[in-house]
Amino acid sequence: MAACAQDESGPSTSGARTGDVLWRFQTGGSVYANPITDLSEGRQFVAIAAGNSLVTFALPD
Repeated sequence: MAACAQDESGPSTSGARTGDVLWRFQTGGSVYANPITDLSEGRQFVAIAAGNSLVTFALPD
């Protein structure tokens, strides 16, 4: 998995093998930092600072 973020289009993740977009989210605010990912107890999490908020997601299995 590769995670990325763009200013107004929000964070997304892509498959490492195919590059296909697996997930995308509109944050409602500008994104100026790269996402942080964490694998904890077999579950992948993505966090991104957007506007004045920190948005965090658990990706599906």
